Amino acid sequence: MSIVDDLLCDEEWRRFKDYKLNGDHLTAQQKKELCDFVDNRRYMAAAVRLADGGFFGIPQKILVNKSNSVKKRTVYSFSPEENYIQKFIAFRLLDYDCIFSANLYSFRRDMGVKKAVTRLMRHPDINNMHSYKLDISDYFNSVSPDLILPMLKEVLAGDKKLYCLLEAMLTEPCAAYEDGIVAAKKGILAGSPISGFLANLYLSELDAEFEKSGALYARYSDDIIFFADNETELNEYIRKVSAFLSEKKLEVNPKKICRTLPREEWTFLGFSFRDSTVDISRVSKQKLKMKLRRKARALYRWKIRKGASDERAVRAFIRHFNKKFYSNDMPNEITWCRWYFPIITTDAGLKEIDAYMQQCMRFIATGKQNKSQYNFRYSEMKSLGYRTLVNSYYDFKSRGAHQNV
Repeated sequence: MSIVDDLLCDEEWRRFKDYKLNGDHLTAQQKKELCDFVDNRRYMAAAVRLADGGFFGIPQKILVNKSNSVKKRTVYSFSPEENYIQKFIAFRLLDYDCIFSANLYSFRRDMGVKKAVTRLMRHPDINNMHSYKLDISDYFNSVSPDLILPMLKEVLAGDKKLYCLLEAMLTEPCAAYEDGIVAAKKGILAGSPISGFLANLYLSELDAEFEKSGALYARYSDDIIFFADNETELNEYIRKVSAFLSEKKLEVNPKKICRTLPREEWTFLGFSFRDSTVDISRVSKQKLKMKLRRKARALYRWKIRKGASDERAVRAFIRHFNKKFYSNDMPNEITWCRWYFPIITTDAGLKEIDAYMQQCMRFIATGKQNKSQYNFRYSEMKSLGYRTLVNSYYDFKSRGAHQNV
């Protein structure tokens, strides 16, 4: 039976609901919406239409801000009902996980950043190896439907109904944008719940080739890193990857290429590695500092404009970043405690961020960036709810908390 036909099965939807409730970091509101959607069988109208040979509607094109960039990122959104349908299909596509290589860590069950980093760090000769890291430019929207559809057809040879549904989705030439319908090069529709599976599939042949060769290699969606014992071997890997990506009509972001020599620091997925020590990468720290600085300046201007108290403005700053650092109620943005704490082995980066955050709070309170800002004391920050990343990190470690991302 096709996965499309299973859209009509209440038992399968209950299994999907249990998986999402147990495995995802959903907000209370999202849990309520999910339970309402499944328990009241709100999927049925769309499920009947799709099971009878219908297709998804035209997606909505949305431009969203990229972190620390003036550029916009294009994502696509479907109706709430179709979005849930696609989440169900993505859940069922986990049954095809066996087609992927062990060096692929994104959008998979029981995989993630921690496993990728752990595997790399456990290599006995990692400190003596050359490395090369790259990032594919606008990966999801650059995937060629003409090239991925034959791959998808082979994988879904036993489920032609699902293949036809996804083929129609990938070949639909239009998208809704603002008040009209526009032609759009959508790739594998970044933002769609199914796009993660397709992103894994498109480069799966490259993953398999490296796995077969025994080379140390890891991929997380559009981020790739590989290692070699010597420069000649590394150059051969670079040529191989470049040729493969060219065949797939993909381009590498030249600003994010990083090549290192043995004993040099290398970075991957926001982490830095050197001499078996894992820390937060310089780029990740800089991005966070920019966010802290912008928020501090905005709150200082708000305080002056509204005549608000220093305490109220600082408390708003603390509340905002406590949520980003520690909250589990942010499913669309992975918090630091989930991403970094289980992996880093030093508090050096955290100390640097703590110091900068305290500097920002003192600026909000005093408007100064000199010694006079220290009139706003650490004890006052603490009384307003501030807790350092360093202390939170050691609390996390003492609890033996472990979480895959």
